[in-house]
Amino acid sequence: MSESLFLNIESHTQFIVISDIHLKDPQDKLTELFIETINSLKEPQPIYLIGDIFEFISFKHKYFIKLWSNVFDLFESKIKEGFSIYFIEGNHDYNTLKKTSYFTWAGKENRIVTHPLLGVIQLSHGDTIIRSTSYALLRMILKSKILGFISLFFPGILLSEICKRFAQRSRRHEKPINTNFVTENLHKRWPKGINTLIIGHIHMYFHALDTQKRSFFVSPSWQEAPSFLQITEKNAQRVFLNQSSEPIHVDEFL
Repeated sequence: MSESLFLNIESHTQFIVISDIHLKDPQDKLTELFIETINSLKEPQPIYLIGDIFEFISFKHKYFIKLWSNVFDLFESKIKEGFSIYFIEGNHDYNTLKKTSYFTWAGKENRIVTHPLLGVIQLSHGDTIIRSTSYALLRMILKSKILGFISLFFPGILLSEICKRFAQRSRRHEKPINTNFVTENLHKRWPKGINTLIIGHIHMYFHALDTQKRSFFVSPSWQEAPSFLQITEKNAQRVFLNQSSEPIHVDEFL
């Protein structure tokens, strides 16, 4: 892909990436940790939320906006401080608002930015890249406009309970993902013209640099290891957090 196609793409020297928190309860410890983590960020910069921040959410239901008002109020507060918050849909996110004061909608599947060290970067939840054939069909059905429209007629609290139970059942039956499966999918579906790919979805802590010098970063689930990816002008860091949102370990790449 010609570099000229990326001339109008936003460029960043630093930004933060967070994914797969799977918030379930606005008042539980995980939500408190997420809020404290965002509040602890002092230097204004872009924050990319690349899917499954919530265990389930349908943004066009007022029920969910009210339920998660503490999180959305936080987003608005950080934006006023000079941060930019971008939201990319995950497989647990539905009917995302394209115009809202809570964040900038960054696409149903991916966002492309450029960086002086990492080149052309694609930020994606990853479920269209690392996936089986059967999952691709299921995703197409669940993300269809028809199903999205029908869901608007369900009470929010009922829709939430149905989808949470479906997610729990799905996890019980899913097969563990190994590095060979990830590598095979990357070989098949690495986006053309992209130097660096940053995803979540598979709940696996993984970083790789291939023979073509392309970088690949995967975020672990916050259920297993709360963390965020900090991209700076000179390097990339995976910052792991304790229950007080304080860094307890940093892995540095590049």
